[in-house]
Formats: sequence, structure tokens, C-alpha cells
Amino acid sequence: MAEEVRFPVYVLAKDCGEFTLFHSLEDMRGYMEAIDVENNEYDVWDAEGFMLRLIVTDSKKDWLSLRATDAQVSETRLNEITAQATPYKHSRANR
Repeated sequence: MAEEVRFPVYVLAKDCGEFTLFHSLEDMRGYMEAIDVENNEYDVWDAEGFMLRLIVTDSKKDWLSLRATDAQVSETRLNEITAQATPYKHSRANR
């Protein structure tokens, strides 16, 4: 059973089919929007291939949290995901 989320985390944006690699929850909060999370626009896996649930909370600053599930993709599928993922790059000037 998955006990904790292990970064990096891989996010599939379902609308465009692109995978993005995130090294932190803070970066994910900067990239995602709550409405998209609520509308189930993303599939998410951790570094070990466990599927993650995205949870929108009431906190304005820490509005997004992650919860690991028991579902895990195969090593082959995880390798496919990691090969397609583009690392998230943000500009501190935009913060």
C-alpha cells in the first residue's frame, strides 16, 4: 500500500495529453487551478507509480494537497510516463 507521496510527481493534463514533472507541491499549486482539479482534468502519479488523488482544500495558500492511492501502474507504464514528462519550469519573476 502507498503510504506517502514520493516526488517527483507526474501530471497528465487530459485536455492536451501532455505530461509534466513536478519536484514540489508548491510548484503544482503555481501551475494548476482549483477549478481544473475539481473538474478532474488531471491524472497524477508519484515517483513509484502510485496514482495520486488531488484534493482542493479551504486554505487559500495551501489549497492543493495530494493523497496516494493503492493503485500502481506497471514499471513499463511508469517508464513511458517519465520519458514523456517535461519538467515544470517557473520564473520567480512571475510570482
